[in-house]
Amino acid sequence: MDPLSITASIIAVLQLSAKVLEYLNNVKDAPKDRTQCAIEMLNLCGLLYKLRDHVEQGDPTQPWYLAIHDLAVKNGPLDQFKQALETLQTKMGAGNKFNKAGEALLWKFKKEEISSILDQIEHEFKDSGRLEVQASDDDVRRFVAGQVHRLPNCIQRNHELQMLVQDKIAKSVDGMFLLARLYTDSLLDKRTPKEIRATLARLSKGSVALNDAYKDAIQRIEGQLAGDSKRAKNVLSWITYAQRPLTTAELCCALAVEHEEEELDLENIPDVEDLVLVCAGLVVVDEESGVIRLVHFTTQEYLERIRKTWNPGAQLDIASTCLTYLSFDDFKNGSCSTDAELEGRLQQNVFLDYAARYWGLHALPVEDDVYALACSFLLHKGSVSCATQAMSMRTYKYNGYSEAFPHNRIFIHITAQFGLAGLLKRIIESTEEEETTITVKSKDSYGQDGLYIAAENGHDETVKLLLGKGADVNAQGGQYGNALQAASSGGHEA
Repeated sequence: MDPLSITASIIAVLQLSAKVLEYLNNVKDAPKDRTQCAIEMLNLCGLLYKLRDHVEQGDPTQPWYLAIHDLAVKNGPLDQFKQALETLQTKMGAGNKFNKAGEALLWKFKKEEISSILDQIEHEFKDSGRLEVQASDDDVRRFVAGQVHRLPNCIQRNHELQMLVQDKIAKSVDGMFLLARLYTDSLLDKRTPKEIRATLARLSKGSVALNDAYKDAIQRIEGQLAGDSKRAKNVLSWITYAQRPLTTAELCCALAVEHEEEELDLENIPDVEDLVLVCAGLVVVDEESGVIRLVHFTTQEYLERIRKTWNPGAQLDIASTCLTYLSFDDFKNGSCSTDAELEGRLQQNVFLDYAARYWGLHALPVEDDVYALACSFLLHKGSVSCATQAMSMRTYKYNGYSEAFPHNRIFIHITAQFGLAGLLKRIIESTEEEETTITVKSKDSYGQDGLYIAAENGHDETVKLLLGKGADVNAQGGQYGNALQAASSGGHEA
């Protein structure tokens, strides 16, 4: 295949990607990422059209010409990417509506997205027959009967009490299994028939029932031993604030991080079953994906309402954990030089991907409080290089993919990317009197300075700060030319 045909193939792949995004738009829960991805794909498509024109007049002996040719190797980047997209399109296409609905259930949704998806699914099946599915009282009784082995001995040894538990819960939950589960769990710490009957008598019905059940679960968490209560708070806070679903390995690793330590102590990693146990039924593990999540989307909504008062230090703890982890000695030697080395690092350090990608988002509301930790990380060249490589990696892999990230980044680029204007201001001012070659005009290997990156990501305060510190708005570099063009490419007003 000649380079001209190869470039045309790249364009076709991108057009196919756009079709896939139409389906993903109704499934995945990251609106900002989707928008950014779509913008980048459109911009890349435009660049490839220019590349195609350039290839027509190219010299076949030039290295860049040969590099394009290498894309066409069998099972190479083009083949693999195209196959993956076609597979995804097949799974998500209009001819697979049930698959589409099933896949949707695996994602962590916002309320508005759920409403939109359900409306669209209803529309797709508007001409089909309808069958209302709701659990009967007998279904709920059978569910509760199946949970008796988990309940206190005073219930297990008393058949009459078992029947009472089944009847009371079945009549209170109106066919909602989630509520039946929460009510069943509310009996776990009761030790006498009198306590059991008193709890059953307080079961709520109607619209307030779920809220009351969550409130009771929180009270049971608070009533545990101090260590278990704290652990449950940490688990629920991590899951609630997380920027993406966490695997059990990632969460256990995060909880094992000890502030002021420079390495992870493997003996401090908790058992995931213990974590689930102390959370009063609010947390479950998806065995297929390995993700630890809340039991229902309404659990997320409830915890979001109370989290700032229930665990006000959560964001600081999460941001501090990420920064402590990124500052570990193992990462101070910088980025990996080979694909195998990077894969080994990510496999051995399961929390690195999350910490590198999202520490800045967790730090935004607590910039002043994490200043010292942030400086330890941001002012160490090796740590920054390691994190930059980790956060730049994509799912698709090809020979040499580990080097596809911007080298020579410093604290200015990283804080600009996250919009950490307060943190950036303090670090700049603390280093102004030092003799250094670092300036706000410093560029990474992609030719991007901090102003360019801040503008591209729409961080107005950071843009104003950098302009005030002498950044050049007309400086050329990066994919789009200058900061104004970068802002426009990102869908932001210049």
